[in-house]
Amino acid sequence: MPKARAHSLTPVAIELALVPPKMIFMGFYIAKAEGFFRRNGLNVQLLAQPTGNQAIRGVAAGEGVFAAGGGDAVASSDQSGANLQVIWTYGVDDLSLIGVKSITSVSGLVGATVGVTDKSGPSYTMPVIAMEKAHVNPFKANYVILGGRPALVGALVNGQIQAATFHVDDGLNVLQKDPQLHVIAEMSQVAPSFLYGPLAVSRPYAAHHKKVVAEVLTSLIEAQRWMYSHPAATIAQSITLTQEPPSVVRGAYAVLTKDHDWVVNAGTINKTTVNYTLQVFKSVGVIDKLIPYSSFVDPQYVKSVLKTLGVVKCGASACP
Repeated sequence: MPKARAHSLTPVAIELALVPPKMIFMGFYIAKAEGFFRRNGLNVQLLAQPTGNQAIRGVAAGEGVFAAGGGDAVASSDQSGANLQVIWTYGVDDLSLIGVKSITSVSGLVGATVGVTDKSGPSYTMPVIAMEKAHVNPFKANYVILGGRPALVGALVNGQIQAATFHVDDGLNVLQKDPQLHVIAEMSQVAPSFLYGPLAVSRPYAAHHKKVVAEVLTSLIEAQRWMYSHPAATIAQSITLTQEPPSVVRGAYAVLTKDHDWVVNAGTINKTTVNYTLQVFKSVGVIDKLIPYSSFVDPQYVKSVLKTLGVVKCGASACP
């Protein structure tokens, strides 16, 4: 770990999607709780929002300078003048489409009521992608907007909806509540080239605070590497923050670490992944026209950070 700075700390506000947070976001909270931000010279305020779109709006309103949420929110904000740019991805797609027993495949979503948190976020784009891949019209499902992911859990268990997309911890929770529910599709398999979990920063801020951007990325990468080797502390923090049952948190931790879902290197901001994802956003109406890769992503910051931290290898293949 880096040594603590002797000089005053730089204040930084980061907008985060989802209240309460899902485990895929734990790197931000661990970086604060375990002192990684502070040791890199930062006094970070984490501002949690119900959705990724609201996190992006927080940056546009000047409440924060970084935002972590869905790529859809960043892409749509790009066309509304929010002036953000993706610099890293904090996580790999951990989403699953879960539904009632009678829906045995993605094709069965035709005519079904699917719960979403909004009409642009991952909870919406994921079933759309899955249905398109299954060669069925995704707009023949009935999408119902519900307030936040905890509401999706209750709505599915109570029979108000027939399917919804969940992060791994919510997914394990809903499966425990009703054994008749099941996983219809794993989104990492349906759309392995889809960009999930971008960290975006205000372009004007980054242009004038490159050192701070590097310190934020350094803190997050160090924290997420630490999480793999400190399961007890990570699980304890996650139980408190997510408000999920301990068995769910332990199960989610096992899945996230096994699949290397917490990013410890440059993330998935390569051209193939980004361009595919932007094409999806255009096809589902999140954006009106395609955004150039060089406008959407700036990899210079994380490349610079990794020159100092080095790249972590996981088994026979590199971690994201």
